[in-house]
Amino acid sequence: IRAELIAKTRGIHEAAPMWETAIAQFNPSQRLYRGRNLTLLGKFHAQAGNLDAATSALTRALNDLHESDYLPDTARAWHRLGEVFETIGQTGEALTCFKKANEVLGMRSDGAQLPVQ
Repeated sequence: IRAELIAKTRGIHEAAPMWETAIAQFNPSQRLYRGRNLTLLGKFHAQAGNLDAATSALTRALNDLHESDYLPDTARAWHRLGEVFETIGQTGEALTCFKKANEVLGMRSDGAQLPVQ
């Protein structure tokens, strides 16, 4: 949380190393928390125009969040990655990410599709 505050007040360049250090300290059973932090890190990198770093952080977040099986955060990471691809003009990849976000939001934790209402 401190790194997020520094990113908001001083910039991602100062906060990123601190954030990466904190993320590295999460153990494998804390995939959800690591994934959430990587998603935030990706968001701040994207806002600062560091699109390669944003893509890297969001891809790592998706790896962790996929294993955590917590669907709202997984969908958020897919959506943010889609925004990055859209920004750099890779519309096909962006559309794929947005579709993945929507698919994830329509799934139950057991992988079955939720009924459309």
